[in-house]
Amino acid sequence: IRVPFAFKWPGTFYLITEVWNAESSVLKSTENQNNLISRMAARHKLQAGETWTKYTGLDNQNELRFSYRVVCDEYYHGPSCSALCRPRNDTFGHYRCDGEGIRHCLVGWRGEYCSDPICAGGCAEQRGFCESPGKCKCQQGWQG
Repeated sequence: IRVPFAFKWPGTFYLITEVWNAESSVLKSTENQNNLISRMAARHKLQAGETWTKYTGLDNQNELRFSYRVVCDEYYHGPSCSALCRPRNDTFGHYRCDGEGIRHCLVGWRGEYCSDPICAGGCAEQRGFCESPGKCKCQQGWQG
């Protein structure tokens, strides 16, 4: 079962499971309360990640076992899925993202959004500038 969420993951949640007896495939089994076999509710605490957590619920006559996990949507990272980082390599930035949503510049780029090229050695700002990593364009009146 997948339960999508569109908010920062709070870390703590309540899970209520119900087991119903289906008398037929035509009728809704939940219309008759006599079809309720078991209801279990438990509070859980879990950070987002790829690790599955096992759970066993017990009541007077039933045992329910399952595993669950919280996985962030694509481009959302961290234990609460609150860090947005989408890797890119275009005019708006040149970076990849780690599991915590921290940007890491691709080779040859720097700056907060990795949009500043790292110039070749000897490219002084007074005489030249960079448009791409390792390449110096001379200012008017300069050459080299």
